[in-house]
Amino acid sequence: SQAGREFFCLPICWYKNMRTSRPVGDAAPRGLEITIRQSHGAFPLWSYKREETAAGWQQERSLLWFLYDQRQEAGAVRRHAYVRHRVLWHLYHYEKLNGDVSVDMLPGITYDARTDGFRKTSFLWRAFRWERSPEGKRKLDLLFVPLIRDE
Repeated sequence: SQAGREFFCLPICWYKNMRTSRPVGDAAPRGLEITIRQSHGAFPLWSYKREETAAGWQQERSLLWFLYDQRQEAGAVRRHAYVRHRVLWHLYHYEKLNGDVSVDMLPGITYDARTDGFRKTSFLWRAFRWERSPEGKRKLDLLFVPLIRDE
């Protein structure tokens, strides 16, 4: 079954708030799988979408069409958490998945950090790169020349 509200004023704005339930499983007692969907926006100013189930949720937002967007999701079954923020796709791009972080910025600046202790910062790939492994080994490149290599 489905219940909720919808409003569309094309081409500029919309609103939707729906709750859907359906039976799950063949044997008694049967359960219900409930999905909640929400969305609203005013093109091109903003848009928002969110979907929730028993397995987890995901959410997407954007402002001024392509200027800024965000995505978040978390799973109860698969145990994951994901966050992404972007400005003009890759002018600034931040991602975090289960604690591992990756940041990219133009012109060619990157930062990576993982939960195991790995860290890396670079500018124009190897024009400058500093890296530290989980074991504490270091790497340094300057103007594409390797200066430090711990073995």
